Amino acid sequence: MMTFFCCEERRRNAVRDPGVALNGIDFLEVDDDPADPVSQRQRTLLVHFVKPIAAGSLTAANVRLEGGERVTAFQITGFAVSDNLLT
Repeated sequence: MMTFFCCEERRRNAVRDPGVALNGIDFLEVDDDPADPVSQRQRTLLVHFVKPIAAGSLTAANVRLEGGERVTAFQITGFAVSDNLLT
């Protein structure tokens, strides 16, 4: 698993404030298991938010994934919301 996070702690702390109605991405994880076949590596992106996601508030209709320097053409083939995170 490769983890990417915002290096600006002030932004994360500002969103963590309970008085702030906004939510934001805390960190991203890319599933990159060396035991997987090359064709299946880096196919799963886990997005962790600063605050819990309210039930039904995040759907495939309001998720967009753009960018990429190496790979520019891709599509979302699955989408799930989970609160199963071990810390």
